[in-house]
Amino acid sequence: MRITCDQHARDNISMPHRREIHAWYTKASWQRRRRHQLQTEPLCRIYLEAGRVVPATVADHIESHRGDYNAFRLGQLRSLCAECHNALGDANKPRAPVRADGTPF
Repeated sequence: MRITCDQHARDNISMPHRREIHAWYTKASWQRRRRHQLQTEPLCRIYLEAGRVVPATVADHIESHRGDYNAFRLGQLRSLCAECHNALGDANKPRAPVRADGTPF
């Protein structure tokens, strides 16, 4: 399921990033990279480190890209479940909340 910026506007959902940054997540190149990350690391890294097996749905940038397109495209990723992604602390703020399937709100 792909969410576009137009869908957010139609559904009156606020975007956590500027519109142009949010659009990066709808590009085919990101969708391929996300899919590859989740195939390579299919379990939530945080839960796995705690000894629990939970499927991952989010390809999370380990270091925030802070609006830098090169960091967005090339930054190191980790796989997380939506719950862990949304619960991360201030070091990863602003945190873009995601649905259980990994798509942005």
